[in-house]
Amino acid sequence: MFKTLGKFMDFSGPENKRKFHLSIFLGILMALCAAMKIPAVWVMVRALVGGNVTGMTCLACFGIIAASIAADMALNGKSNMLQTEAGYDCCAQKRISIAEHLRYLPMGYFNENSLGYITSVTTNTMEQLADVATRVVMMTFKGWLETLLIIVFLFAFQWQIGLVALAGVAVFYLVNTLMQKRNAHLAPVKTSSDSELVAQVLEYIQGIGEIKAYDLSGEQSERLNDAIEANSKINTDMEFGFVPYMAVQNFITKLTGTAMVFVSVAMYLGGGMPLDICLVMLVASFMIYGALEGAGSFSALIRTVDLSVDKVQGILDIRQMDTDGEDRE
Repeated sequence: MFKTLGKFMDFSGPENKRKFHLSIFLGILMALCAAMKIPAVWVMVRALVGGNVTGMTCLACFGIIAASIAADMALNGKSNMLQTEAGYDCCAQKRISIAEHLRYLPMGYFNENSLGYITSVTTNTMEQLADVATRVVMMTFKGWLETLLIIVFLFAFQWQIGLVALAGVAVFYLVNTLMQKRNAHLAPVKTSSDSELVAQVLEYIQGIGEIKAYDLSGEQSERLNDAIEANSKINTDMEFGFVPYMAVQNFITKLTGTAMVFVSVAMYLGGGMPLDICLVMLVASFMIYGALEGAGSFSALIRTVDLSVDKVQGILDIRQMDTDGEDRE
């Protein structure tokens, strides 16, 4: 995940990279705001258990939660705007760069690589990077960061519950890694199928006059239909391939929350945990799997983002013709 994050940042260019870095920093602050709900709950629960709830207690609890929510809303709006600006500007600049680069490529390149493939990269691939990639990379990073901050707060309140949460996150990460390996197998097939589909559609539309004139509709339609069916099949395979992993991930997150509840209640009944801390841990058990689910749902597309960046960079890395020349006698 972090390797893909670094590659995407370098691909974005200096100015957009700065925006993404600022968005990540804001994401850290947002994750901290989310984790601040735990001490806010603890303030109120401690007062309830001690039977000394006062107006100041209510104001303190309300102030912490209200401040965290207000800060989260402001930071989220700014972060989303930075991601949107950087994502669209990055893709716009890369389209221009590809157009400039293609002007100086040898003609043989266009014999080996169809214009349909190039069009696919500048349309489908770029749209995926602009609309999906920024959200995938940022939301995955934010989900994991928020989870880790919640675990830090758990260790600060009750280290035993922190260990339970950490163990659950470790198992979740293992399943998530297996899912990404599955994606690594299917993602190249999907990107290739997307390019082939665009190429066949363009070939059919641009050559519709010749197809009708020479009665080639049967052959050309068959190639187009094959491309559509292949694309449909790989999209279906990806969905069904991810469903079991997503189900296991969701089961692990809820099982982790259940384990946190069980251990907290057991420790309280055994005299190893105060009632106020126990109640806070019960609330935290619901928070931990919310953050994990957010990270897991987006991480399935990390490999697709990685391949999309490679496809665009692959065109830009093609060696150009010698446009300067040299004097010869």
